[in-house]
Amino acid sequence: MINTQEQNDRDLRAVLKTAAGRRTLWRVLRMARAGENGFVPRDPYATAYFCGQQSIAVWLQEELWRADPAAYMGLRRESEQNTPAPKEEEDV
Repeated sequence: MINTQEQNDRDLRAVLKTAAGRRTLWRVLRMARAGENGFVPRDPYATAYFCGQQSIAVWLQEELWRADPAAYMGLRRESEQNTPAPKEEEDV
């Protein structure tokens, strides 16, 4: 019999096999401010709000690392490859 954690890991690996699943997971991580600083000077409520968002990112990162240790870096790399480079300003 499979336990809940093993099933969760299998489910996450299945999602990671699809491009749409990877894009969605990366979008959630970005929305949850993964890797950002949650501190907002002179605004403890905004700091608390952003830290709450980041707790979701930390949870999802831990789930990814458990299901597939290379998944997070793969999502990041894939996102960077699919993001258009900023346009260079022309000299006037």
